[in-house]
Amino acid sequence: MLNLDALSQLKSLKQDIHESIPRHEGKVRATGGRYGFVNTDDNQQFFLNPDEMDKVLAGDIIAFRVEETKEGKSQAVIETLISSAQDEFVGQYIVKGKGHFISPDHPTFNRWVFVPPAQRKGAKDGDLVGCKISQHPYPHGKVQAQVLEVIGQSSDRQIESNMMMRKWDIAGDFSEHCVNEAQALLSVMDEATTTEARNDLTAVNWLTIDSAMSRDLDDALYCEKTASGWNLQVAIADPSCAVKPDSEIDKEALRRGTSSYFIDNMVPMLPSALSEGAFSLLPEQVRPAMVCHLEISEQGEITKYRIESALIESKAKLSYVQVAAFLEGVTSDLVDQIAEPIKPVLSVLNECALALNGYRRQNNLVLNDRTEFKATLNDEGKVDQIIPLERNLAHKLVEECMVAVNRSVANFLAEKEHGLFIQHAGIRSERQGEARALIKEQLQLT
Repeated sequence: MLNLDALSQLKSLKQDIHESIPRHEGKVRATGGRYGFVNTDDNQQFFLNPDEMDKVLAGDIIAFRVEETKEGKSQAVIETLISSAQDEFVGQYIVKGKGHFISPDHPTFNRWVFVPPAQRKGAKDGDLVGCKISQHPYPHGKVQAQVLEVIGQSSDRQIESNMMMRKWDIAGDFSEHCVNEAQALLSVMDEATTTEARNDLTAVNWLTIDSAMSRDLDDALYCEKTASGWNLQVAIADPSCAVKPDSEIDKEALRRGTSSYFIDNMVPMLPSALSEGAFSLLPEQVRPAMVCHLEISEQGEITKYRIESALIESKAKLSYVQVAAFLEGVTSDLVDQIAEPIKPVLSVLNECALALNGYRRQNNLVLNDRTEFKATLNDEGKVDQIIPLERNLAHKLVEECMVAVNRSVANFLAEKEHGLFIQHAGIRSERQGEARALIKEQLQLT
């Protein structure tokens, strides 16, 4: 029998061995296979073999130790689950014999999830469902899910957009409270637009360029030639003059973040009475807007900008096809429909856009244009074919104007050290070496 001194020494030895093994905390990153990785805050990455990966889900924060395999390679061994990010997800319901499972619609959640009898909610084989994790796989590797709702069958009309809305938690219809609040705003629009001092720019020949059927027009353009280049003006619809902070509409807009566009429908950020009516920059309607004035040099450099609250009145609602035909010199009924005072504005806008693009390409790292695609639907609302979508001169014109104003507003916010920003997680640790090499190559660093 060991005496107390020996037991104490043995305990101390075990503690020393325990402390000598490297331990870390990190986030689990899944792959297309059964294995995965765990990334630490100091950009270290450790391998998770399939058995360890079965115990966790992508995004989990874990505590782990590092051990060497027989081949002398380092791998992570999970010690504790700290937190889990995976909760709700969507997928297809699968019945195999007596087993009921969900195949997740997720690029790295690539295992079937068992659904216990009491948590199936009447789902049938082939149904597309929304569900949540009811039993985390840690520590035994047996994950379970509960069906929250049956979204529909893959043959249903609009099932693709319904599935995406559920997958990304995109709200559909507005609440009755929001709709009523939007209707109430319509009666106070005149008062709301005059409460704040706004520069009257309604005499300017503003124009909008969008899809022919669009009614949610949120930006308008104007440009004139100057002795040193161009004076470009971009107006952005300003609902903040009437939508009050912490109102129901404000909270819902914050939750939605943006309007979401699908192949067969659109989910607006604001109720249609506002987004397609009271705040849309429709022709011959006075609207509140934030206007960015940009001075552009002959070389296409933005030399000065200022931002102001204004009232504007669009003089023309134009389509991309219509503007492209005009710029290409095509003779057509669409071109004939453009009012004569608007045509010189379009020509000057195009000259300015070409200069802006030239300056960007000469002085910045600009990605090459990539082909975009458009899906067309058949009578059943299913994808019939996918065709290349060519960006015409009108698309490029609008793009350059919006990039210019976005850069200017970004500089404005940086100067104020305040504002809303999109935060990106950054370059994945396994791609940072390639990123450094690209930067060195492009900037000719040694």
